[in-house]
Amino acid sequence: MAHITCFTVQKGGAGKTSMTVNVAGALAGAYGLRTLVIDADPQCNATAALLGPEYIEAGYAPTFADVLEGRATIAEAAVQKSFPTLWTLPGSEALVGYEMARDDARRGRVIHSVASLLSDAIPDEIDVVLIDTPPSGGIWLQIALAAAHTYTVVATPDDFSASGVLKLIGTVDQVCADFNPALRRAGFLINQYRRTSEGDQYVRFFRDCFEADVFGVVFPLRGVIGSSRGVRMPVELYERLYRVSTPAAPLFRGVAAEWMQRAGIERRGAVPRLEGEQRGIAMEPELEVAA
Repeated sequence: MAHITCFTVQKGGAGKTSMTVNVAGALAGAYGLRTLVIDADPQCNATAALLGPEYIEAGYAPTFADVLEGRATIAEAAVQKSFPTLWTLPGSEALVGYEMARDDARRGRVIHSVASLLSDAIPDEIDVVLIDTPPSGGIWLQIALAAAHTYTVVATPDDFSASGVLKLIGTVDQVCADFNPALRRAGFLINQYRRTSEGDQYVRFFRDCFEADVFGVVFPLRGVIGSSRGVRMPVELYERLYRVSTPAAPLFRGVAAEWMQRAGIERRGAVPRLEGEQRGIAMEPELEVAA
């Protein structure tokens, strides 16, 4: 049975999609876990990061929306690209229609039915599922939490993030009460840390409030490699394919390793090699590190 999780917070700009995509890459590429990323954000950012924006613009199907409407299974809709153990279930702008379930009874039925589908229809060969959600507390965040075994809070060291964390905790409490009492928090991951007095103050704040729940890995502000986005693959796979060393890849491996320990998941055996990795590919020019 696959372990379902999400990296989330009720605030935009915290880097949850980058964290989802790149932790998934580390789980698949460094630890051999058969990993599925489900893009449950109607903005489809995870789909663009892993498959390219042209995948969305061209209207390729099937997508997550087709799975929900019964036109395809998850196994049929999941796209394998970049690495043998990494799949993406593409998002769709049509997912925004599910937000129209505004009355409590209908909304509750939608959350329960989609969460049950995600829990029951994941292919047997998948080890880990990471769901990417919108930055709001809307229905897709609630569905992800209702389906998940664990969640990780992605927090930036500022007052806006602290407010988003409190909102998320409220949403989690409600989802636990209504749909998923077994849901547990894997921890708090501090992202976009800047070595300033304010940054240090908020790191201390999170550690004082949540103690051992805070990950040991603290991600710096400039921690995501822009060049890997250009070739539509996580940093872990980019580094292996192009035989370069990046400052971000070891950090994502560290996050993935710590998350696995917190979630109680063990790595698999030998990691498959990428096509072309044996012969090598010419090293890329100096990489630009993007926030």
